[in-house]
Amino acid sequence: MKVCLSGDMHGNTASVRTHLHKAQEVKADVLIQLGDFGYGWKWNWTMNRDEFTYKVSKAAQAYEIPVWWIDGNHENFDLLESVGAFGADEPVEIEPMVFYVPRGVVLPVGDSNVLFVGGAHSVDKQYRKPHQSWWPQEEITQPEYYRATADGLPKIDVVLTHDVANSGFLGALSLAADQHESMEHLEWKNDRQFPGAKYNRITLEALWQHHLPERWFHGHYHAAYDIQVGPTHFYGLANENERGAYRIETF
Repeated sequence: MKVCLSGDMHGNTASVRTHLHKAQEVKADVLIQLGDFGYGWKWNWTMNRDEFTYKVSKAAQAYEIPVWWIDGNHENFDLLESVGAFGADEPVEIEPMVFYVPRGVVLPVGDSNVLFVGGAHSVDKQYRKPHQSWWPQEEITQPEYYRATADGLPKIDVVLTHDVANSGFLGALSLAADQHESMEHLEWKNDRQFPGAKYNRITLEALWQHHLPERWFHGHYHAAYDIQVGPTHFYGLANENERGAYRIETF
């Protein structure tokens, strides 16, 4: 199964169309967006729906490619809860052909068992307004971690997250230092400057050690990279229309 993976979109309709166009070119079966989708930023009272998700739905129907997305740290979680999506047991179709995949859900995608886990820490939350531009549900909780590591889950081949396990993050920092790559946003989110951000990565570190998947893809750091850590190949995606904002993979 051919999949187009997409980094942070931040409510950018142009990036959705760009990525769907690329997905159509390579005959991908689905576009999966890795958080900071931009859900609930602008409610259209005339249509009584989230304007960005409505536009994504129209684009998905035009390209005949479904869009799946996980939450980042910049989503309207209150709205996600109100429509029965946040914390659900399975993907929820928010608009036609646009599906939110809750944290800890495992789905068979092609020949792979794929674990979906959204969430991350906002390093700028002190400048945001609670329940208007920042929501306390943004980070992974203990029950969500237990759900993602529960007994009886199949062997996980691929993990899709917004944030990344701490080992992947530290490996990416080393890669940036060694190769002098342009990864400023990732380097900026260091533990010295933002110590609170590491706790979400530590939760994902435990999840990584539990599953040890072959591949792990994520967004959040706005940096395209790939690095091998132990048995896992970690891939970071850039954001919106930046170079490296999407990847074509076979699952």
